[in-house]
Amino acid sequence: MTATSMRLRRRAAWFERGAHAIGCVVSPRPPAGYVCPLCLGLFTREQLDAGELTDEHVPPKAVGGNPLVLTCVSCNGASGGLFDESMADEEKLRTFGTPQSAGPLPGSVSFRGIRNNGSIDFDGERWKMLGDPGQNNPETLAAHTESLKHLDAGSSLELRLSLKANPRRARIGWARSAYLAAFAVYGYRYVLQPALDPLRAALEDPDNSAFDPVIFRTTGESELDPLIGEVTAPQFLAGCRAAVFGPRVVLLPPWGASQDWFATLRKQVPDEREEVITLVPVIGQRFPEGPIHLTDG
Repeated sequence: MTATSMRLRRRAAWFERGAHAIGCVVSPRPPAGYVCPLCLGLFTREQLDAGELTDEHVPPKAVGGNPLVLTCVSCNGASGGLFDESMADEEKLRTFGTPQSAGPLPGSVSFRGIRNNGSIDFDGERWKMLGDPGQNNPETLAAHTESLKHLDAGSSLELRLSLKANPRRARIGWARSAYLAAFAVYGYRYVLQPALDPLRAALEDPDNSAFDPVIFRTTGESELDPLIGEVTAPQFLAGCRAAVFGPRVVLLPPWGASQDWFATLRKQVPDEREEVITLVPVIGQRFPEGPIHLTDG
C-alpha cells in the first residue's frame, strides 16, 4: 500500500469517526458529515474526497508535530501564515545552541564593519556562519572573506539574529495546538463548551482579540515531546486540562467552565511564571496518535 493510499484511508477513518461523534453530541442530529473542530463548518464525504478536509499536524509540522485530526483547508491553511511561522521561530530560538536545536537561524556576522548575511548555527560550543550569496553584494562578501584573514584570538565579531516571530501569535498558536489535542482526546462534547468560544474567536483575528492564554513555563529546558492530561496540582488549577509542549504548559478549561474562564484565569495569574504542574494522563500514552473522542459516545 502506498503512502498516499494509507493517508487517504486514515482520513476516511477519521472522517467516519468524527461524523459518528458529532451525531451523538448535537441534537437534533445534523446531516451526515464531519464538523471542522475550528470553524465548526459541516463537511460531507464528497467534500472529503474533493480534498476540502486535510491532515492537521499538532503541534504544527514546522515544529515537528504529526498528523492528529482533520481540519478544513481554510483553517489549516490560515494557520501557516498566522501562527506556525511564529511558533517555529520561537522554538528555533528556544533550542538554539542545545542538543534539541531546530537548526540555523537567519542572521549576520560583522567583522571590521563588514557584514555577511545568511544564517548562524551554534551547537553549544562552536558558531558557524552560513553565508547566502543572494543576500550579499559580491564585492562586500569578498571583502568580508578577505577581512577574516586578520581574525585572531583577540578579535571580536558582531553576531545578529533576525527573527520575525510574533510572540502573541506564537502564544495563541500554542493554545490552538492544545485545543486540537483536547479535541482529539475528548471530542466535540468538550470543545463545544462555551468556555472555548473565546479561543476559537481569537483564531480568526488574533491581532485584534483580547484573548490571552495562560501558558506556564516548567523549570529547565526540554524536548518538545507533547503530553496531554488533567491538572491535579496546584489546587487552584485542579481539574483543568493541559497540553505540554516542551517547557510550555498550556492550560485549558475544566468541564462545565463558564464562557469567561480564560479571562478569569488571567486575572488569577497576571504574570507568566515558572510553576510546578502535576498532570495525570487521561489516555494510555503521553499524546494521542489520532482522534479518540472519549466523551462523544
